Amino acid sequence: MAVNLDLHYSDDWADPNQQPTPAAWQGLSLSILKDSVYNYTFRVLKYLQSKNLIPEMIQVGNENNFGMLWPVGKIDTSSTNINNQWKNFGDLLNSGIKAVRDFSKNSSIKPQIILHVAQLQYANWWATNISTKGMVKDYDILGLSHYYKWSTVNKMQDIGDTIRLLKNKFGKQIMIVEAAFPFTNDNADKYGNLFYSTTPIEGYSFTPIEQQRYMQDLIQQVISNGGNGIMYWEPAWITSPMKDRWGTGSSWENNAFF
Repeated sequence: MAVNLDLHYSDDWADPNQQPTPAAWQGLSLSILKDSVYNYTFRVLKYLQSKNLIPEMIQVGNENNFGMLWPVGKIDTSSTNINNQWKNFGDLLNSGIKAVRDFSKNSSIKPQIILHVAQLQYANWWATNISTKGMVKDYDILGLSHYYKWSTVNKMQDIGDTIRLLKNKFGKQIMIVEAAFPFTNDNADKYGNLFYSTTPIEGYSFTPIEQQRYMQDLIQQVISNGGNGIMYWEPAWITSPMKDRWGTGSSWENNAFF
């Protein structure tokens, strides 16, 4: 199986709602942050090379709908300075991309670069801006998160149409790099599930066989419309006695493949 390494460039989880700059990089200028992103990315890959663990794919950032390394690389859609924000964000992405390309010059495994945006309804807007205003063009895969709970593009036909539009418009590989579907509404622990609903998505119910059918249908839409596949997140997050910062067990176990 191939490995996708997802670099968040943060001390904490990075997603559309938070892209905090690591403590060691706080207060740095754009020019120094660009250098930091380059050197960190290159160093990680060189270390993995020393262990024979070079990934086949690498995400330069995670769910970067509104930029990365806030506030320097933040995209504020209400700002009058948004064009310059896209450029700053693009400069940071391009630094990480250049590090991967430079590493690949002396590597038998040359990681494919993924850029990552959450939810299909934002993908065209985001990819257009990052290429025209951010001037980011050297990447291999446009990666998408697709969760029906947060998506306004939920019908299978609409999902396929979106994949085809993105493929034709940007000429990149298109992958869904995060997706999930519940096999039950029940809870295996006292930690509330993130995916809980009394009303299943149209056409599917919450059973193991329906989880399988949903994922098969989703994968088929991606492949039939020119995409390259799906990564499931997170198939092994079963419940356990372990604690995270919010609870004990898992808020995702009803999406697992067990």
